[in-house]
Amino acid sequence: MTQTKDVASYGGISPSWRKIRRLQPNLFGINRLLDFRRPKDDCCASDIAYIVNHLDEGWHNAAVVINVNPLLIAVYSTDLDCIAMVTFPQCYVIDYHLTPGTRLLALNMYGGDRIVSADLLPGPGNTHEWSRFEPYIAEFMSDDLSLIDKFKQAILAEEWAKTEALGKAYYAKFGNYARDCYPPKICNRPARSLGGKINKIPRDEMPAETVIYNSRSNRDNSESDLSAYRPATIPLSMLKLTQVSPYLRAFNTKLDCLRRDSHSSQYDISYIRKRLLDGCAHAAVVINTKPLLVAAFSPELDSVAMLHFPDVLVVRYNLTRGSQLLSVNTYIMNTKQTHGKVKSDFILSQSRNLNYFNFRAYVADFLTDDLGRLKKRKQEIPSDEWARAEALGKAYFARNGNYARDGDPRFCDWAARKLL
Repeated sequence: MTQTKDVASYGGISPSWRKIRRLQPNLFGINRLLDFRRPKDDCCASDIAYIVNHLDEGWHNAAVVINVNPLLIAVYSTDLDCIAMVTFPQCYVIDYHLTPGTRLLALNMYGGDRIVSADLLPGPGNTHEWSRFEPYIAEFMSDDLSLIDKFKQAILAEEWAKTEALGKAYYAKFGNYARDCYPPKICNRPARSLGGKINKIPRDEMPAETVIYNSRSNRDNSESDLSAYRPATIPLSMLKLTQVSPYLRAFNTKLDCLRRDSHSSQYDISYIRKRLLDGCAHAAVVINTKPLLVAAFSPELDSVAMLHFPDVLVVRYNLTRGSQLLSVNTYIMNTKQTHGKVKSDFILSQSRNLNYFNFRAYVADFLTDDLGRLKKRKQEIPSDEWARAEALGKAYFARNGNYARDGDPRFCDWAARKLL
């Protein structure tokens, strides 16, 4: 990060539950009571803890009101050198006495894999460490107004001016395209048209340099052939998806009206579809067939994630030990709490990229009908990567036996567990 972690630029905001409940009521009431039916890391209590952490650790940046009908706020990111346009409920204009040019305090948290979010237009000051950021507005989530004012005064005049200029340019070019404001994690989704139909900003409007190539300061440049970025661009087959993730069948999608957006089946499907298109294509090798275990390789972590799939897929796809499959990987960045660490089920490697903590591996052979593209992506993978994937997979299996991650794309970033 380019900012310095001092009192003037980092965290320190306490939550106001009255304001947060107003902004995101779905985290409270009946939804909170149903937490016992959800995984621990995908429930209201977890989301509330996430918000508290974001307020306590988010980076301070400028935010400026660009329009009041609809209410559009430009939030600046120092690390990406661009703004994200965020829309809020119209009632906030009166409640907070907002006018075009009103200055607010943004709290930003960063993350991402390889592809920059479709609504971000990184500038020349882009550090190339992140592909997205999640903006919160402190005034709408905290009652620490005196502290917020102090933090705003510490922001340079140049940043306020740049935020307003970028926001006006964005609004002039794209109109009412903006992100939803709702925390957590919804406000980091790309902008949509406020007219109702979801439309991301066209890719041809973005600068050519939108793919992140992390610095790999801990890795010799001569190894870059293994970690070369190969965008998968794999289309999703719904029939195949429901074979490895039965929960996403039609009956459950009909119940989406009872769920929060970020917990709905349609959201899961949309997320998986996007990751298959944007993720990195890498080697995956069948290590065992009963149970069916597939080692998905990540050059960034120089390790494999061992995935377990239903044994019926062995016959369906004519699999044997050593069968070569395609893994589509997306990465989870290290945070302040996880810096320098990796997920507990990885075999540690000295050559791993310290920017990453974990990765999601989608086995494309089980998720697409586009066999031609699948074959082409496999041919692009060098032979030494296939060999490395198989060697690490065998070493993992010899050491850990039937400990594996769930191959369901919704849970493939969870640490391995012992198979029953």
